[in-house]
Amino acid sequence: MPEFPLHGVVDLKENEKKLISAGKEKILVLRHQGKLSAFQSKCPHAGGPLEKGAICNGRLICPWHMGTFRISDGRLIEPPAMNSLETYPLRIEDSKVFVTLPSPKTAGQEKEKRRSASTGKRRMVIVGAGAAGSMAAKTLRDKGFCGEIVVVDPCQEEPIDRTMLTKMALTDKTPVNRLQLHSFDQLDVIRLGSSVKSLRGNLLTLSDGKKVRFDAALVATGGTPKRLPMQHPEDVYTIRHIDDLRRLRSRARKGRHAIVLGTSFIGMEAASALRERGLTVTVIGKEKLPFEQQFGSGVASALLSLHKRRGIRFVLGVNTLQIASRHVVVEQRGSPRQINSDFVILGVGVEPSLKFDHDLPLAADGGVLTDESLRARNKVWVAGDIANVAGLRIEHWRIAQQHGMHAAKQMLGQTMPLRNVPFFWTYHFDKTIKYLGHAEKWDDVSVIGDVRRFNFIALLSKRDKVIAVVSCGRDEETALLAELMRKPISLRQARRAIHSVRPRR
Repeated sequence: MPEFPLHGVVDLKENEKKLISAGKEKILVLRHQGKLSAFQSKCPHAGGPLEKGAICNGRLICPWHMGTFRISDGRLIEPPAMNSLETYPLRIEDSKVFVTLPSPKTAGQEKEKRRSASTGKRRMVIVGAGAAGSMAAKTLRDKGFCGEIVVVDPCQEEPIDRTMLTKMALTDKTPVNRLQLHSFDQLDVIRLGSSVKSLRGNLLTLSDGKKVRFDAALVATGGTPKRLPMQHPEDVYTIRHIDDLRRLRSRARKGRHAIVLGTSFIGMEAASALRERGLTVTVIGKEKLPFEQQFGSGVASALLSLHKRRGIRFVLGVNTLQIASRHVVVEQRGSPRQINSDFVILGVGVEPSLKFDHDLPLAADGGVLTDESLRARNKVWVAGDIANVAGLRIEHWRIAQQHGMHAAKQMLGQTMPLRNVPFFWTYHFDKTIKYLGHAEKWDDVSVIGDVRRFNFIALLSKRDKVIAVVSCGRDEETALLAELMRKPISLRQARRAIHSVRPRR
């Protein structure tokens, strides 16, 4: 295994990071608790630059999507990454630092690892192969489970990076095949391409008549695009799966004007992507100010102005009366108005997908009630869009991953409540807005930076406690807050943490 000298790292200060070359590789070296450590330089999820991340509570947090790793050994703590960091041994001699980079693992070793995976007698069933299901399977194997894992999902292309469907992928900047994650390839799972007909007790009955008994099950069937309470033509588009994306990209190449009906994150991201393709886009929505309920009026107004400057037309504060293949009729100022286009996209959110017979407790919002460990009943846990955790249901991709990781540990016998900080990101033109926490109501919004220039952190607080953070262009500060918000944090503490981050040149 080759060894390389590392120059300029022996004098690193506490919690200081440095990106450095070792042969042909770029590695990250940092000092924490007086000790130097070396890691791969990019996050395993999407290649985020870890030298721009945050160090807090003995953890390294990716600045892009908050993947979190333990500094002592590189172990994965929080998704969206699904793998731990590669760590490299360091040797210090006469105030000089050397790193040893390992040789690639042989294919034979990997095959042997896969072959020895399923040797136990217990059977875990995962219903849904999306973000929660794939993370649960990975966690089961990482925690040493050697029994059988059965994954049930009629969509064989799952899991995919669903966050990209209405971002880069819809603009054609990201090839469709890059959305597929192949998360199960090395996990030795049994995949069944059927739908669920019934879940009762510890027995799963599938649409093809097959019956599967289990020792523990995770139900993570995700969401289904909502429909408005009126008749819809079949060729009104929704975006949930890769096939939806293929159809929409094909239609966008032929059309010149799109209507996006709905101001959800999916709807507004789709509008941004289609406009970048050069289409004329009209957004129709019931809300007068999209995202005001999530981000507050200041950030919401800035985003609306951005979309308008880029040429998107808006018809807001209206009720929809009729949806057709090439037009939408709305009620505006008490009179019907028809808006024409080449095609229509429906983006009004999702609802829990639970179209099978089951004995799970339901919440008023259509989700499945769980306790704080994600358990719905004996031997059954629930994760993702369908999980109403102690009265709260949040529909975001990374939260589904967090659920999957946590539920898998509970299925193996751990007993601990879910204590993750929710996080999601939304992309509009060239701006990425990040959101930490969860706030339905707040007393105050404290802004550091300039919202109109999209370089800011907005702290949403209630009784002087920060309950949510909205940011843009402040990646390291946001990563730091993602870790600090695991415990209650005051406005003063949050501001002090933000100002502790040194500006980058």
